[in-house]
Amino acid sequence: INPETANALSLGQFTRESDILSKLKHPYIVSAFETGFINQDMVFPFLVMELLKGKPLSEIGALTFPRIVSISKQVCEALAYIHNQGFVYRDIKPGNIFLEKRGFDYSVKLIDFGLARPLGEAYLPNESNLAGTVFYLAPELIEGQRADVRSDLYAFGILLYEMIVGRVPFSDIDE
Repeated sequence: INPETANALSLGQFTRESDILSKLKHPYIVSAFETGFINQDMVFPFLVMELLKGKPLSEIGALTFPRIVSISKQVCEALAYIHNQGFVYRDIKPGNIFLEKRGFDYSVKLIDFGLARPLGEAYLPNESNLAGTVFYLAPELIEGQRADVRSDLYAFGILLYEMIVGRVPFSDIDE
């Protein structure tokens, strides 16, 4: 994080992301190895994560049905693990699902835990409960309620729809 452009919210999100990610150890979640500050003044925070080779789902073209099933199963396993650890992810979308080629299949890595929170915890000061990507936000989030497991499952349903159909639902409302 650039300390010259960081504010309390971005530093809070970075600290929260580092803390949550360091507690999660799962084959379908990017690994965090170390977090801290470069100097004693706590000015330059850093997070060392696993090096991934591949691309996000958002950059992958049309998928076969077996690949959709495989990717979906891995995302569901990662989400189940996150929820069982007492967290809500809050940002399921193709850009946060990194795919590494493994033979003829893909291996999923969930990335970007900047919006993740402990289940039931309030948002950071100055943080909107509408954080996330609009097409993947559950209706209860739009109404101002807190995110929970159901919010992640709603976003997963949108992701699954998008993988099958090639677009998010309600994206052609002007017709």
